[in-house]
Amino acid sequence: MMQLLRRVADDAPFDYAPLQFLWHNVIKPNTRAAIKVTSQAIQAAFIVQEAHPRCEVTENFGRICTDSACELFLAFPDAAACRAESFVPQASDQLYLNFEVNAAGFIYAKYGRERQGRVALSDKQLALLEISAQVQEQMWTLELSIPRTLLQEIADFDVLADGCNFAYNLYKISEHPSCEHYAARFALNSPTPNFHRPQDFQAVKIVP
Repeated sequence: MMQLLRRVADDAPFDYAPLQFLWHNVIKPNTRAAIKVTSQAIQAAFIVQEAHPRCEVTENFGRICTDSACELFLAFPDAAACRAESFVPQASDQLYLNFEVNAAGFIYAKYGRERQGRVALSDKQLALLEISAQVQEQMWTLELSIPRTLLQEIADFDVLADGCNFAYNLYKISEHPSCEHYAARFALNSPTPNFHRPQDFQAVKIVP
């Protein structure tokens, strides 16, 4: 069922919710996450109760998912259907973006209409993202801001206009055997680990 997502001010607090663990987990770091839409961006935030998170990748587009990572996935309808009351995210042939970030702030970010053949964000596009990752004694946090202008460039229309729909999910992951785990804000209907399932994302409509 579609939910309403009210646009908020840049400094509005995040409304965190717990992630649920799925599939096989060696560890289960308690994670809360949230998303908000402002006049200029989509922003996501994570709070992870995890001391010494695995953080071996030191460049963008490395195997971030083998570190301890947080992820935001976004799916958008085409312009003609952006305000449709019947919007349901689809398994294929619908634009979706994945942003995966480790505790050092390095990112893996791509977009496309299928899991295969996805397009990596350019260095210029990556520079537009705002990423803040902070590791503390028993936890780490991440905030990610994706500019409205960048989303418009990729989708070829203003996806964050009032009344527009999109869908999302928030994830916590590590595929490394020593600390393997998978958690999601919204459940995924898959017997094996697979975050690339737009059909399981939560649909929302932006309201002022």
